[in-house]
Amino acid sequence: MKGYTIYQIDETLFNAKSTRKKAHAPKGKRLVLLKQPYHNHTPVSVMGAINSVNGQTFHLVKYRYFKSDHTIMLVKRVIDWHKENGGKPAFFMDNCSCHVSKKCMNWYAENGVEIIKNVPYCP
Repeated sequence: MKGYTIYQIDETLFNAKSTRKKAHAPKGKRLVLLKQPYHNHTPVSVMGAINSVNGQTFHLVKYRYFKSDHTIMLVKRVIDWHKENGGKPAFFMDNCSCHVSKKCMNWYAENGVEIIKNVPYCP
């Protein structure tokens, strides 16, 4: 796509919950599992857009999971930056529902946003 700055958008989830278990078996007895103390940590999600040429990044961090509004918010940030600094952004993204929902696809079409979707089920 000549003339466009391409950004790759993806998301990840960090969960600090401990899943370790300890076990011991007294001689002649059954195995005993001892659970580690459970700490109820809230998962943290990060969504980012990275320019594949110069490494420029934009990101969102939130607790829990992303929804369509968050993808739109991130895309708006990139577009606003380009309005001030020149250039035209295009976005390469996977088929995660928070990227390709009807709400997002309608917003992209209404605002003339160029989208490049990855093939389905491609890691």
